[in-house]
Amino acid sequence: MENHEETLKQLAIQAQQHPVQSTQRRLALNKLVSEIMRSPNLRRRAPASWPLHLYEDLYNQALNKTLLEICQKIDQYNPKHPVMAWVNELLGYRCLDVGREYNQNTPPTYSLDELKQELPDLKQLDDEDEMLAEFLKSDPENRLKIFIKGHPEATLQVLALAILEEGKTWKQLSIDFGIPMQTIVAFVKRNLQKLNDYFRNNL
Repeated sequence: MENHEETLKQLAIQAQQHPVQSTQRRLALNKLVSEIMRSPNLRRRAPASWPLHLYEDLYNQALNKTLLEICQKIDQYNPKHPVMAWVNELLGYRCLDVGREYNQNTPPTYSLDELKQELPDLKQLDDEDEMLAEFLKSDPENRLKIFIKGHPEATLQVLALAILEEGKTWKQLSIDFGIPMQTIVAFVKRNLQKLNDYFRNNL
């Protein structure tokens, strides 16, 4: 194991000694990356918050980002320290980055109860879903006819009823209408909040 770490260190030093973009530097970096991938000390754990079914994909994203960073910043490596300590430190940061990117790009899944929570005054309607459905259908002031830009069929009324009566998920709505899930979530939440008074005055 010590011999392997010494091999990594020599490859890192060798890469540092050659000019940027030179063939020799590229070859040394390619060998270094291959040895890092073989290292038994390579960090394999990732944040527990990652979904199990996406663990491998997210980890590979973080690892690829790390290896690219190693190649780009090889001159910052200090030979006084183990290569794998540096690699694992960077990998830890990239795991955090990938996790943040995943959370930012993945809209949360809302249940019917959570949808109602977007309208504080409807919290008491847990057992009166029919009343809410009738109001959505009648829309006395025609304020629920607003739709997602470029998709006149995807009105707030249609989307809300699909969630309430049909139990549709955001993902199902995305497939049905051919609209990104994040767009639908943002549209419904934003407009339900704007129409809070409309719901309160009619229910």
